[in-house]
Amino acid sequence: MTDAPRILLVDEDEVRLGRTMRWLSTSGYLPIGAATAERARALLATDPYDLMLTRTRLAVVSGVRLMQLAYVERPSTRAVLVGDRPDAMLEMEARRYGARYVINPETREALVAAVAAALPDARPRQRWPRKRLRRQLPIRVRHGPGVLVDVSYAGLCVEMPAGAGELLSPFDVTVDDFGIQVRAQAVWCQREADRLRFGAMLVTPQSGDDVRWRTLVDLLPESGTEPPGRVMAR
Repeated sequence: MTDAPRILLVDEDEVRLGRTMRWLSTSGYLPIGAATAERARALLATDPYDLMLTRTRLAVVSGVRLMQLAYVERPSTRAVLVGDRPDAMLEMEARRYGARYVINPETREALVAAVAAALPDARPRQRWPRKRLRRQLPIRVRHGPGVLVDVSYAGLCVEMPAGAGELLSPFDVTVDDFGIQVRAQAVWCQREADRLRFGAMLVTPQSGDDVRWRTLVDLLPESGTEPPGRVMAR
């Protein structure tokens, strides 16, 4: 069934992972399993998914963190966090990212009900692709220089010099070439010898710049494509 919803399952318990995949497969879904958060991130980077179903307890990267990373790296994918007991804080954090928190579904019926409830919300966001830029675009983060590496309607990936100092959230990102300023919150950070790279989600934009940001995302040339004509007049 080629148009079956694609569901990424993340669970370090391989027996439970296999059982969950069987339940979803026999219910008309297309499940893809990942036994580690690292494997899940690799899958998210290469293919689109309608839904990610992840355990909250993972060894290296928690399910909550994986949800945050997925929100920036693959905004079209909604998430369901699966825990062992009621947790008001996890429920609140899931809602912040348009996700759901559910108690471990121990039957196929309960699992399918949780997935079916989450999937309608996932469909409209398929129009939010992640775009790796053909050329890095100069920006300012707070008052320091940086470049945009990739973008989506919901977030961005930025590189800055290694000596840029501590990054405090939320922070302003200014694209001087197009007169746009948006506010963002970092969700992951990678430090290397000569640079700092981080991914961030957009929070409440300032004075209509959300619309201009989406226009910019649509028109910036993607890696492997020819650049468009003049993008936007200042």
